[in-house]
Amino acid sequence: VAPERLKILNWGFQNSLYVLSGGSVHGSEIFWGATRGSSSRGTAWRDEIREGGSFLLFLTPAAPSPLSAASEGFTEALKDYSGPRKDTTFYDRSGSPLAALIEIPPTRVPEANE
Repeated sequence: VAPERLKILNWGFQNSLYVLSGGSVHGSEIFWGATRGSSSRGTAWRDEIREGGSFLLFLTPAAPSPLSAASEGFTEALKDYSGPRKDTTFYDRSGSPLAALIEIPPTRVPEANE
């Protein structure tokens, strides 16, 4: 996955992915400064989803924090998305859900004059 296509929604994945993959997997952390309304890039979550990508998030954060706004905003916007997607859940050793990878192809948005 190209770095601009892997969009990390919670703190804790970037370094682990980089180390475990021998430097071949890294993404964009779009949670720094994000709000429930928009990603750190200033893009509304519904538009971030339409742009597509591979969204990676922890499913069980330890406690709510200022860094959880991205995963909360993304999850809310995803409820309204009805397009194609592929969901993969990763489990810990006890069988509890740990993380999710949600792959969404880009959705073409019509131009204003169409």
